[in-house]
Amino acid sequence: MATGSFKVTGVTSVSDGSGPTTFSLQLNTNTFASTPSTLCASQPGCFAWQQFIYSNSSNCKSGGSCVFIQYWLVNHTSPCSAAPTVAGNSWIFSPATATAAGGCFINGQATAVPTQTALNFGGLILTGGTSSGGQSAQVETSAGTFYKAADPGDLLGIGSNWNTAE
Repeated sequence: MATGSFKVTGVTSVSDGSGPTTFSLQLNTNTFASTPSTLCASQPGCFAWQQFIYSNSSNCKSGGSCVFIQYWLVNHTSPCSAAPTVAGNSWIFSPATATAAGGCFINGQATAVPTQTALNFGGLILTGGTSSGGQSAQVETSAGTFYKAADPGDLLGIGSNWNTAE
C-alpha cells in the first residue's frame, strides 16, 4: 500500500494543459516483469507498471471526476491483447512519444468522485493498495469523504513485485 498527498495552501488554479482546473493525481508503482508472462509473451523489453489515479477530467466514463487503476504493459507493440479485460474495458495501444515509451494499457473499475477544484488540491489524499484478492485505489477529499475503486485479482502480478511508489 502507498499513500500520497500534497501539503499546499493558497493554490487557486491548476491545469494539466487540457483545460482550466483539469488535473490528475497518480501513485505509480515501480516497473516489473509481468508475472502472468502471457501478457508480455514474445514482446521484447515488455514490462508491467500500475497507476492508481484520481482524475477530474472528462477521461472518466461518468464525464466528471473519478478514481481508478490503470494497468500498463510498457513496450508492448500493437495490436494489444484482447484478453483479459477489466471492468468491461479493453486494452488500448498508446504509441511512444519523445518523452514516454509506448505500450498497451487498460483502465480498471472507475468510481465517480465529486469534482475537486484547485482550492481542494491540498486536501486530497490518494491511496493505492494490493492483495492477492484484488487491487484498490481510494481518494479522500478535503471534506473527509472516501471514494474507492476496486478490481478483483492481480492482473499484472504486482502483489509480489511492488516495492516502491512515486
